[in-house]
Amino acid sequence: MPSRIETAAARAADWVRRQPPSHQNTLALAAGALSALSFAPLHLFPLMPLALAALLWLLDTARTTRRAAALGWLFGFGQFAIGLYWIAIAFRYQSNMPPALGLPAVLLLVGGFAIFIALTTAAAHRFWSGRARRALVLALVWVVFEWLRGHLLTGFPWNLAGNAWLPVLPVAQAASLTGVYGLSFLMLLTGGAIAVLADHTQGARRLAGFTAILVIGLGLWGTARLILDRPEADTGVQLHIVQAGIGQDEKWDPAAERRHLWAHLDLTAKAIERHGPGIVIWPETAIQNFIENEPSTRYLMGRHIEPPGVLITGGIRVDYEADGTPVALRNSLFVLSPDGAIQAHYDKAHLVPFGEYMPLRHLLAPLGLDRLAPGDVDFVPGPGVRTLEVPGVPDFGPLICYEVIFPGNVVDRAKRPAWLVNISNDAWFGESSGPYQHLAIARMRAIEEGLPIVRATPTGVSAIIDSEGRLTASLPLGTAGVLTGALPAPHSVTLYARFGDVPLLFGLFLLSFGLVIVRRTA
Repeated sequence: MPSRIETAAARAADWVRRQPPSHQNTLALAAGALSALSFAPLHLFPLMPLALAALLWLLDTARTTRRAAALGWLFGFGQFAIGLYWIAIAFRYQSNMPPALGLPAVLLLVGGFAIFIALTTAAAHRFWSGRARRALVLALVWVVFEWLRGHLLTGFPWNLAGNAWLPVLPVAQAASLTGVYGLSFLMLLTGGAIAVLADHTQGARRLAGFTAILVIGLGLWGTARLILDRPEADTGVQLHIVQAGIGQDEKWDPAAERRHLWAHLDLTAKAIERHGPGIVIWPETAIQNFIENEPSTRYLMGRHIEPPGVLITGGIRVDYEADGTPVALRNSLFVLSPDGAIQAHYDKAHLVPFGEYMPLRHLLAPLGLDRLAPGDVDFVPGPGVRTLEVPGVPDFGPLICYEVIFPGNVVDRAKRPAWLVNISNDAWFGESSGPYQHLAIARMRAIEEGLPIVRATPTGVSAIIDSEGRLTASLPLGTAGVLTGALPAPHSVTLYARFGDVPLLFGLFLLSFGLVIVRRTA
């Protein structure tokens, strides 16, 4: 006799399948939009597996691969439109293109990302069946195309399905084993298990039972990791994270250059006077000054740091021709000592296309398109992830802005750091969902790598994240102040930190091979 859950699933599935195609299109779009609410800042976790269950029921009605692709594209468009609307806000703060271009640009971007989900549902449809294993097929193909989205054309692994597990922190600890893509597989499997319960078959019940045991088991393991397998509370290193509250609308105003510098200096001085010296961290491109070429500015900055502290700040480096002509910019992080000397620097390696440089500039510039960042010279990338070694500072891995969103590409494997510093300028996106999503993604990187992450942004959310992804301290969005706190200790090296995505991809290969064999012999 079917359980109440099976009966409810059957009724929902039957209602979805009975809708005419036009209504199903609307349902696919709505399901995708609702799934986006499972990400930050709302974290409405149950909506993701329920939306995925609805997508599976919709795919049950698709008679052709083209129809399956259309349903997937609509689902993806709804999810990315709600999840990425905030990108349009950045167009308000640049003068290279009309601000009204923001909405069509985002719609074009959303439509492009939705193609990945269209390809997912189209590929899954090729192996579709009326059996419970279709949930496994969808989960498998989804993760493959999600991984491709994170790598192709420089990649954009934002709001991956696995990130929706973050409010269920014990389960999210599984990212230390499989990475966020493994959590995506678990999320698709959970949604699929809900969907196939409508079948009233033994196969569906076995899949649902296995999924429930897997989620509960990982939750118990994660709880034990959070409670029992914890590193020391902190390292004894004090941090001062400066959030000066300077919005993007005034950031690059030449008349405000001196005022912005002193805003950071005054906040720094007050924090040190109140709490004592420590590592001071300013955000990405905190000030307009080209400090590499301005010894007097560096000296002034250094005077506001008390030994044995240092200042970690974002800034711009300039590459010049022999005649002094600037030819390229570098989005950089500098480490300054109290005497104003640059002890180390890092150049951002993973640049934002259309943000920091213009792909195919010779073709697109005549059409009136340009990058969002101010100036006429493009940024160029640095050599890649590295660990900075500075006397008196625990070795750290620098990450500038969205470099933190790339799973498995945030740490120098040859020299593991003790912590990660993520300086960013989320002021581009105002008081929207964007800064909260960026913070949530950084928390997932902390779990994967077993390393604390310290974030500094000009308008929020600046935060200290421990090696299990918990926020130990944060400054709210849209405020000015200094976040003072202790640097958490690193966790032991995680499985994901050792092997990255290789074990997961190998497991998915074995699963796909097994599904092919079962399909041929069934």
